Amino acid sequence: MEGFDYSQGKFYLDLLQLVGLVALGIYTHITQRSKANAQAITTMGEESQQRLEEVRNHVIGIERRVDVLENRQAQAPTHGDLAILHKRVTNATETMERLAGEFQATNRQLGLIHEHLLNDKRGD
Repeated sequence: MEGFDYSQGKFYLDLLQLVGLVALGIYTHITQRSKANAQAITTMGEESQQRLEEVRNHVIGIERRVDVLENRQAQAPTHGDLAILHKRVTNATETMERLAGEFQATNRQLGLIHEHLLNDKRGD
């Protein structure tokens, strides 16, 4: 039996170590990348939950404002209400114009009575 060639054995052992280190490096790289991806996904999920909560709060605020506007709109006067109001204002205007005419006539009559009393010479 021939002797064992140590230099050739050392070469194969070094080659085996190199292949093992390369495999270990690849495995480490893949697992670290996987952990980084998992962390990024977790962070992104937390951020998306926070943004979703902000959007929900914003939507709730908008819904409140819309409810207030719908309530105000429901209580606003309709065209029929405005027509009735217009008719009443027109009637009030006509009545005031009529009263103004009557007051002018009454004022004229009082003026004539006053003039008559001033010009009337009683006892003469």
